Amino acid sequence: MDTIRIAVVSSNGIDVDLHFGQAKEFIIYEIGKNGLANKLEIRPIPEKTIHPAQEGGRSGGCCFHDDGKIEDMAKTISDCGYLLIEKIGNHPGRLLQREGIYVLEKSGNIEELLGKISQYYIKNKL
Repeated sequence: MDTIRIAVVSSNGIDVDLHFGQAKEFIIYEIGKNGLANKLEIRPIPEKTIHPAQEGGRSGGCCFHDDGKIEDMAKTISDCGYLLIEKIGNHPGRLLQREGIYVLEKSGNIEELLGKISQYYIKNKL
């Protein structure tokens, strides 16, 4: 297994708990050949892509479907092969896949989820 990079969306840095349209930043992790996940950095989403519904947090409303904004967000994580997120709409999900970013929709503790992803990749030697 080569190293893989995963962008994670979280409101608190502990849990995967936001929808795509609610994201204000991406936490970037790398899973190494040893199967350990290392936090590399936090990347803010460019200001021009933040939708007004995001300002209210989880109750602030749903996401947007502006292709330009989605593409800007995809560029922010273009070096990542995966996006770990609670929920994403079909349209943004397809656009990210077109950019080579595979979406993993799960909610829960980041460390636990990254551990499961790591185990899967080691087991399947991907």
